[in-house]
Amino acid sequence: MANNATSGLTLPSWFSSILNVLGYVLGFAAGLFGLIYGIGFANEPAIPIMWGAATIVCVAIAFFSGAVAKPDGSLSATRIRFGGKFSEIPMVAWIVIAAIFLVCVIVHIFVF
Repeated sequence: MANNATSGLTLPSWFSSILNVLGYVLGFAAGLFGLIYGIGFANEPAIPIMWGAATIVCVAIAFFSGAVAKPDGSLSATRIRFGGKFSEIPMVAWIVIAAIFLVCVIVHIFVF
């Protein structure tokens, strides 16, 4: 049995693997939702398509670099938020991911 230090509970060792997979699935789903929203529903489709594609690419970079993912989200009366939190990302992958998002921010501010 593995010890989960954040919650103080003793969880089965396979549980962290399930959380890792679920974090990646929800991160990918968040990017896919952005793409679908941009293609089908947005008045300015380029913005959500850009962010959705960037999210999917960054999740793939995190996956192939060996980062640890955990599911994250919240549900309230006004919005639903879901995705993954990623940790233990190698420095090179982190720099590439940060550069992708920096380009998206610059494009979002100055182009749209």
